[in-house]
Amino acid sequence: MALSREQIEVLAAKMIEGSITAQEQQQLDSWLDKQMAKESFEVETSFAANADVLRERMLMRILATTKKRRIVRPMYRLLRWSSIAAVLILALGGYQFFMTDSVSDGLSKTGRTDVVADVAPGGNRATLRRADGTVVNLDETRAGIVVKDGTVTYDNDATVLNLVSQKGDEELPPVEMLSLTTPKGGTYQLTLADGTRIWLNANSTLHYPSRFAGADREVAISGEAYFSVAKDAERPFKVVSEGQVVQVLGTEFNVSAYPDDSETKTTLVEGSVRLEVGGSAVELVPGEQGIRTRNRLMKSKVDVEQFVAWKDGFFIFDGLSPETALTQLARWYDVDVVYDGDIPTGRFFGMIDRSKSLSTILKVLKRSGINFELRQEKNRNQLIVRNQ
Repeated sequence: MALSREQIEVLAAKMIEGSITAQEQQQLDSWLDKQMAKESFEVETSFAANADVLRERMLMRILATTKKRRIVRPMYRLLRWSSIAAVLILALGGYQFFMTDSVSDGLSKTGRTDVVADVAPGGNRATLRRADGTVVNLDETRAGIVVKDGTVTYDNDATVLNLVSQKGDEELPPVEMLSLTTPKGGTYQLTLADGTRIWLNANSTLHYPSRFAGADREVAISGEAYFSVAKDAERPFKVVSEGQVVQVLGTEFNVSAYPDDSETKTTLVEGSVRLEVGGSAVELVPGEQGIRTRNRLMKSKVDVEQFVAWKDGFFIFDGLSPETALTQLARWYDVDVVYDGDIPTGRFFGMIDRSKSLSTILKVLKRSGINFELRQEKNRNQLIVRNQ
């Protein structure tokens, strides 16, 4: 027998309270399985007394019901869809689940000739700069580069640069400082000479040596990067960003240090790190995040998924303000966000596949009570944001 809306709300409330029976849980699971099989669905949840608890429990339950389409990571789980679009949103205000592949067009139409129909997602785009100023545009069909034995190669071993001294009289090539830069709408991977792997997010620059010759392994980041540091007990690995130094021996963590953000966030996935800001320092354990604001340093427990999902091709909005969420979209889709009126308030909850076009995402976000318009001004794509 099909469950009514009222019955679904009662079962969901019991699940949140922890009082749901095994039989009731089975009923709810069965209903969720049927909803996941549809192209679109909506669950109103205004009855929730605690939106945060509701969001976490319901989202985890939906993830758990898609075992065949789920990829399990050591520290976090991400959802991939094949037959339906990977767009999942819990909207503002009413806290609603949305997953959709065919939704009505929610973008504003003005009849202007400068209205943009759509914006494609970002991809593998980056440049490599040498110490002498030479710039190499990297192959967009490759995912990353490798620095090793005096050469820079793509991940298929094709040569990018030969860094070996032309004199040929040195046993080791001289250390050269290199810079890997991604534009807005770009991402790229890098494997350093010591085996450390780095994923660079959009609009970011990583400065690093062609090899590590001293007692420390040091790189510098502006923007955002995910680090999987090769273990070396003799040589600590340091990541320098504006006003902050992260020191590790071997671990996995994410650093978000965009110049236009008011905070630098370091999120630890595995191992341990030490953050230093001025004369203060904190140590992080997995699941913690260090936050630097000017010369102030603090740490807190966080849901790691939200801060590292971009590396695997997703946005996860875990209670983000519209302004913060739209900033992330702007960097990936290379658009300028313009607010026509007040900046929207409230919170976004959900998961979005970064391979989807911008219009697909905006059509879903429109259900939160925000109108969007894509247009072009002076050869720049703009995303106009208006409250309904």
